[in-house]
Amino acid sequence: MGRMKETLWNTAIPPQTSVEAIEQYMENYRDAQRASVDDTLEQRGNRYGDYRNVAGLSQELKAVMQRSENWYKLEPFMQESLHMMANKLARILSGDPYYDDSWHDIAGYATLVVKQLDKK
Repeated sequence: MGRMKETLWNTAIPPQTSVEAIEQYMENYRDAQRASVDDTLEQRGNRYGDYRNVAGLSQELKAVMQRSENWYKLEPFMQESLHMMANKLARILSGDPYYDDSWHDIAGYATLVVKQLDKK
């Protein structure tokens, strides 16, 4: 077993690869991930509006739904679909209302509920 580990080490990772080189590789990877996430967040912000506004409106919509008379009569899949729709509605109301993907997502969550109801 010791010989196998030694052979794998010698062939899989070149002997000249130092701990410092691996740490530098990982740091470069983390920097690239951060840049990628920042790019994504900027794109989403441009499309959906300010995240704080979207989050606040989404939470308000959810609170209104949860105060309704029938909220606790709904099954979890119904509640979850409504929560997801609230987020999509908040994005529409805070960002680009002509972005059809948001409308498509709402239709998708409604369709998921209908499919569950059809199984009963």
